[in-house]
Amino acid sequence: MKLNVLVLSLILSVTASIADTGNKNELQIQIPGHWVWSELSYQASKWPAEAQVDFSSERVSAMNMPTKYVVSPQGIPVSPKKNDVLLLRAKVNLKLPLQSADDQFFDVWYDPDDGAALMRVHWRRGGRPKWNAYRFTDTGVFRIKRKPGSHDDVVHLPSEWREEARSYYSYQGGQHDCNRVSDPVALFYLLASKSVLSSSKTTDICVFGEKHLHHVSVKQSKSRRVAANFRLAIDGNEWRQQGEYDVTEWTLRAVESDGDSVEPFSLLGLQGDIRFQVDPVSHLPLMFSGSISGFGQVVFQLTRACGFSLDSAKVSDLSP
Repeated sequence: MKLNVLVLSLILSVTASIADTGNKNELQIQIPGHWVWSELSYQASKWPAEAQVDFSSERVSAMNMPTKYVVSPQGIPVSPKKNDVLLLRAKVNLKLPLQSADDQFFDVWYDPDDGAALMRVHWRRGGRPKWNAYRFTDTGVFRIKRKPGSHDDVVHLPSEWREEARSYYSYQGGQHDCNRVSDPVALFYLLASKSVLSSSKTTDICVFGEKHLHHVSVKQSKSRRVAANFRLAIDGNEWRQQGEYDVTEWTLRAVESDGDSVEPFSLLGLQGDIRFQVDPVSHLPLMFSGSISGFGQVVFQLTRACGFSLDSAKVSDLSP
């Protein structure tokens, strides 16, 4: 998959060294300069299924958001505080034996200042194909849902699918106690940035799922050591990082949901307690895990991280 340039709010530099500490390898990361991550890839394997998740992000002008195709009939559309927004892309590939691959694509536009979601597009190929576009407003979320009208429609792009439904989901009748409403995929950005990690040990974030608003608790656990083995590429130079990290664990748990029909909180198909193991120096999520319906607990491990130097760029122009 061709990934766009990622500005994941991680203005970092990485100089890695492996120090021998008895029988353990401790991977130490220092920050003498400035770098920005461009690609993050994760893999999980639980027989008989395999899964891969790729992330990318880019800073785009708010004027270029495709909002004209998703005009909400209610509420005031959420607007960014500045002229630029971040577009976070995620591709999820699930492979099952004797079945075609189930690919899902997520595009989320959000405000880098506070993580407030502006718009989301979710396209699923394979399995039960669907295409959903969401526009976030001050009182709720407007959704356009498309699916193939027949088996022949599956081979066409979602713009040519014949079944379409439009819905508006209000936040408890237009009222909610959230400073901002974010998106499940955008939580990955929030956990990979200083905005959450530098705050208190417990943070509550409002997140809109398929049809309902969820109050998600983000709780910091005790630090622990995990093994990591991934490729790191910076400015075209690539090498392997292998050792152990002392990481901070964050647990995401839905504590409350709006609506009569309880919709389980889900992030890229993961449900239940979703855990992220984050390196506290680089703020890079080394692994994340959760439960997938029908397969149980699944752990995604970082396999590759790419970035580039900002020595010739203005950090203030790129950093949220």
